[in-house]
Amino acid sequence: TPRVLKLPGEDLFDGTITTSISNDMNNTVQSFEGKRVVIQGMGAFAMECARTAIEGGASKVTIICRRHGTVSIRAMDYLYFNRPFLEDGSHHDSGSAELMRIWRNVYKDSGATMPECWSDGSGALTHPGHTISVSDIWFVAHHYGIASSVRGEIGHLDGHHVVLTD
Repeated sequence: TPRVLKLPGEDLFDGTITTSISNDMNNTVQSFEGKRVVIQGMGAFAMECARTAIEGGASKVTIICRRHGTVSIRAMDYLYFNRPFLEDGSHHDSGSAELMRIWRNVYKDSGATMPECWSDGSGALTHPGHTISVSDIWFVAHHYGIASSVRGEIGHLDGHHVVLTD
């Protein structure tokens, strides 16, 4: 059974709230046109919700997350996984630094926020327990000012606003 999160002020919120469970987001796709959309979390499922909202014509999509998830463009994913495998099933390190340089430039040039684990000294590509989402539209939408992400937590809903705890 999915965990349903109820936010304080939800009953007074003037916007549409969807859990994106059992395709209920598909019923609101037509209402995304010109709207501002807020998504809580930044896992792979949240990235799919962001894509759906962007493709549905949302004027702005904001992800609110505790940690910025790792997102890759499809070409990067393809280049990484199509390198030769070693006997142990891993990839040779050759080219990894160049791929990482390109990947960082995609973040920088688009304006998307890099995951914190890339600069915390851990050397990790993802936060523990997270995967890499693949979404070209995430970076394109950042470039055009349609998408953004904010590190924080939702405190409550207030009329037309989503208010963070800080």
